[in-house]
Amino acid sequence: MRQNDWQEGLLTLLSRLFPLARFALNGKNTRDIMTLVQPGDVLLRVFTASNHRRFFPSTFQDIGFYLGNVNESHLRQWAKIDYTHPYALGEQTIITSISGQAVLIDIIDFCRCDGIAILRFPAQLKLQAGAIPPQAIMDYLNAPETKIKHTPQTSKKKRGDSPLPTSEETELDANFFSLVKAEKEIVHFLSQGKTLPFAKIMPIFYRIALRQLNPPAPFDVGLETPNILSSVALFYYIVKSVAWNYGIVPEKKRILFRHYDTILVDDLIETELEEVWKWVG
Repeated sequence: MRQNDWQEGLLTLLSRLFPLARFALNGKNTRDIMTLVQPGDVLLRVFTASNHRRFFPSTFQDIGFYLGNVNESHLRQWAKIDYTHPYALGEQTIITSISGQAVLIDIIDFCRCDGIAILRFPAQLKLQAGAIPPQAIMDYLNAPETKIKHTPQTSKKKRGDSPLPTSEETELDANFFSLVKAEKEIVHFLSQGKTLPFAKIMPIFYRIALRQLNPPAPFDVGLETPNILSSVALFYYIVKSVAWNYGIVPEKKRILFRHYDTILVDDLIETELEEVWKWVG
């Protein structure tokens, strides 16, 4: 056997044992998505070879929230971090969570999968019949001062440091309170039957999303999620002030051998959000 023959045979065997990742979503699909998406869109994605599908009763496995343009000044202003982290900044950026850590991903990288559905909130948000804010959301919004028990990553305390908060911590908490106030107003307006333009709400979601890159302590908003569903938890936390109005609420789900008050990615397909694009290979 010639040397090239056994080398080619070895490569063939290895390719069968360890096949290269080939995703069904192709370049044209990705270009269509890049043209279509708008800030605030919800992207659900599929990995057909994922172990997730073997154990979880859900076709879609992952959620990305489309932010649009994210640059260094946005990170410094809202996340209080400098661009020394492996975040994908640019004109078309998605925030999602991997293993419990919020990350920014370029839309092209996010589309390296086997299928995507794009869901969109209405341009004008109105109270849906029978929609009631969950008690966990109301408890969170009405008592935010009891939730802040963390030291931001940007200013960790050392032994001997002053116990008084730094100006950076004070500013961070002030930003937090301003966001909670805005969320409370959103819930109040919707509950009163008033119409809210999504374009005015999206900047609030944008700020909430970027804050999760410099994560505070976890807050209890009534959602229990296994780590593999951390992208669901992140999405729910960002849009919690309006999620209840569109049927995005935790329900008892059996996952493996436990029951969780959680949301599966597929649940979003059955909500009142508009499905503007869908392709699954």
